[in-house]
Amino acid sequence: MQVYKLAPSTVLRLATKDDIEEILPLVLAGTSEDTPYKAIVMDKEYLKAFIEKLVADVRNSVVILLCHEDKIVGFLAGLVSDVHPVFHTSKIATEIFWYVVPEFRGKYSQKLIEAYEEWGRVVGCSYAQIVHFTNTPKLGEVYKSRGYEPLEISYLKELK
Repeated sequence: MQVYKLAPSTVLRLATKDDIEEILPLVLAGTSEDTPYKAIVMDKEYLKAFIEKLVADVRNSVVILLCHEDKIVGFLAGLVSDVHPVFHTSKIATEIFWYVVPEFRGKYSQKLIEAYEEWGRVVGCSYAQIVHFTNTPKLGEVYKSRGYEPLEISYLKELK
């Protein structure tokens, strides 16, 4: 993926290891804003190591950045998976997490999704999967408008 200019000072580009420290606060902002399970505490060191793996493995994963005036204002991270609830042999582009700061949502969010889908095609995926937390139903409508169909509902329980 090259750098895609969306506006005079807004671009999409791939993340590098130098971007990880700037991505981390956005991941944490997204999870604190959207997660209905406030008891879940993100392990920052684990998260940093995980993002480092995604950035390093360009054959099987991607971290796409939305940048405005050289500042990261959004990202979408995904990986190639062949494990899926419907158990078939197709490769699936699987979104892990994504976030866009509120003032850049809308058309720029759509451009991130488009870039993610294009990445999936390029690496040989037959499907793209994208998720959202249950307290953000508006995102489900955005996904449906792009041709995504609901597949499953996930439940979470803390084991004590």
